[in-house]
Amino acid sequence: MPTKKGSGHTKKKNVGGEMKNADDLSSLVSEYANEEVEVEKIKEEEPKPQKLTKSFHPKAKDNSFPSFSSSSSSTTSSTSNGKSTRPSEDLKALEAAPIIIESKKVEVKKKEESKWKERKDIGKVEHSFCPHLELKKGLNNKVTVSLEESENLLEKNFRYMNSKISNRVRVMDEAQNDITHLVMLHNQLSEGDIENKDYDFHPIDRAVQETVLGSAIVALEGEMDLNEGPVVFQSDQKARSRVLLKDLKEYSIYPGQVVVYEATNPNGKLLIPSKVFPIPSPPFVKGSGENKKAIDLVVAAGPWTVPQNLEYEPLQTFIETMSKEVPDVILLAGPFVDREHPEMESGYCGDLEELFEEKVLNPLNSFLKKNKSTKVVLVPSIRDLHQNYFVFPQPAFESENFHDRMISAPNPATLDIGGVRVVVSNNDILKHLAIEEISKNQIGDRVTRLCDHILQSRSLYPLYPPAVGSCVEILKREKYALNSSPDLLFLPSDLASFAKKASGVLCVNPSRIYKGIYSRLTIHAKNEAPGDTVRVA
Repeated sequence: MPTKKGSGHTKKKNVGGEMKNADDLSSLVSEYANEEVEVEKIKEEEPKPQKLTKSFHPKAKDNSFPSFSSSSSSTTSSTSNGKSTRPSEDLKALEAAPIIIESKKVEVKKKEESKWKERKDIGKVEHSFCPHLELKKGLNNKVTVSLEESENLLEKNFRYMNSKISNRVRVMDEAQNDITHLVMLHNQLSEGDIENKDYDFHPIDRAVQETVLGSAIVALEGEMDLNEGPVVFQSDQKARSRVLLKDLKEYSIYPGQVVVYEATNPNGKLLIPSKVFPIPSPPFVKGSGENKKAIDLVVAAGPWTVPQNLEYEPLQTFIETMSKEVPDVILLAGPFVDREHPEMESGYCGDLEELFEEKVLNPLNSFLKKNKSTKVVLVPSIRDLHQNYFVFPQPAFESENFHDRMISAPNPATLDIGGVRVVVSNNDILKHLAIEEISKNQIGDRVTRLCDHILQSRSLYPLYPPAVGSCVEILKREKYALNSSPDLLFLPSDLASFAKKASGVLCVNPSRIYKGIYSRLTIHAKNEAPGDTVRVA
């Protein structure tokens, strides 16, 4: 039954889940009002943003922010005048109020500028070999350049970097037998059937009191290098023994080196060598170095751009210099598109082949069109990203835009330049050997000794196991073998530039072009310098 106005009865209301009469409602409303005042005080005490940068209205036309939406609520809110407002009215009030967005400054690190043009000592000669000979420039001789081994170093049906351990061991055993045979002949040692390479060596891991002859490969003990852990000799029978080097008066060894030694082994667990026999260098090819006229040769190695950008400023400067001096032959080694460049490591999004064509090939082609006699040889690097093979040995670059006088060579490459035999190996074996080699009482400088190791091992990468990042395919060892000594051996390296004579071979490190360093050689004819075995200025 409905209640009329002015009657003594009052309608009960459902507030907070309890039934209360009209007498209690006033006290309840005043309690809620007090709570709201406290909330307003708390809001006023909240810290305001120190920096306000933008104020906008949700309904403004130029507003790029999305509109706000809110779900409706079943509860009512009280205002200061005691009246109740609906949720839709609260939403309208919210949309009408300005919204403040706080913005913070983000510091963007500026890209480091190239200092290529600020380099000092331009034109300074770092090293000179045979300074009494004249360094001739601009001879304009039409020198013939040909690849000694032009066959492809890689096979399409070969699974590179996926070789079995047994196959790698077999290859190293064959290398050990070949070097052992050469040492036995060179030092006139007789132990077994030398002609058939069947030697009667004492087992490396068996005790013996008297001095015996043996052959082994220098190996590593676990993950330690020769400087940290004990030296280990491993024979071709897969037997191993630790080595005590204190009785040796002199030595120079590295992992993968083949050694023929005299030693004792008192307990079968510790080999004590007393002598290590020298390894002969490979012979020279008959008729090499018979150039009839002087040759002006320039050699430079990458990276061909500075770390700060991909503008290839060193290459541009190099081409400008060569345009003025016009050498007979220019030998350029990679990397041209370097995988270790900061922009490549951070994620280069452009086309790598287009980068090579635009920044490297096109400028070189333009240079060759202007200079009618110069020939250019390109040698790749395993760090080149624009080509398909990152394995040493490595095939030559493939491109349809090569100039007629541009020769694409493999890595390593053996070239005949006007009758002079030139070998270039672009895998920084010098740096890797320098890290691993240990020596005692050696005569001469270390760089020459490292070059001797390469020649005597008859391999352009004798280190085993190979260094991390060298990408050496051990099953293709014959493709980077050095069975005969060249006249010139170019070994681009991060080490300091040099020109050294080792075992009768002129070994040159042209350094890196981004450092502003390259090599220039004048190979004199035999009649111009008859008294010099190496006729290079």
